[in-house]
Amino acid sequence: MNTDLRSTVIQLDAGLRMINSALEHLRQHLEPRVEAAWRLSEEGWILVTPDNRKLQLGNAERALLLALARHPARQMKREELVKTINDTLDSDHYNTAALSVMISRLRKKATADGVDLPLHAVRGQGYALSSGIDINMPAPKSAG
Repeated sequence: MNTDLRSTVIQLDAGLRMINSALEHLRQHLEPRVEAAWRLSEEGWILVTPDNRKLQLGNAERALLLALARHPARQMKREELVKTINDTLDSDHYNTAALSVMISRLRKKATADGVDLPLHAVRGQGYALSSGIDINMPAPKSAG
């Protein structure tokens, strides 16, 4: 290969690298950023934190988080939560006192695992999520 042609190929290669670098830079700045979020996995039995820590949930804990996550305002009155949990579990076990105990235990379990739940009491109202929880769980795999 003669010197002029080699020099041209080297310049073209350098130019293409610069263009690719500029395109990558633009792509990173123009694409919407996906923020890490809370999510329920394993059909809702595992709460996954934004930094990928996992918290195993019981029946009532799962029903509580699903109810709040599905509610448009992510906030529900205590009585509304109790009714939703009982309906979900086909039970009449839960009342507002049992709800308080269950939430207290959930918070202790989360704290023991180093998880700061996005669940907060709203004075005189009920409970709310301070951040959304993605509940778009994949459908169970069919056998066959």
